[in-house]
Amino acid sequence: MEGEKEVMYLAICNQIQIYSLLLEQEDLGEEDRGMANYIIQISNQLEEKLRLELGDKPISRPPWSKTE
Repeated sequence: MEGEKEVMYLAICNQIQIYSLLLEQEDLGEEDRGMANYIIQISNQLEEKLRLELGDKPISRPPWSKTE
């Protein structure tokens, strides 16, 4: 499906941001903090891989009526 990698890239970037914000919470337990760090680490690896695959081209916007 066209655009899948672009959407996955945006989702990974959002995930990194969300979990980074989660780590700023002082009341986060050690187990949750460890899991958040792990998710960020793996997400950063995925982000880099997808960024290299996609290159510097902008994400094209499909016609909104075609969401198949």
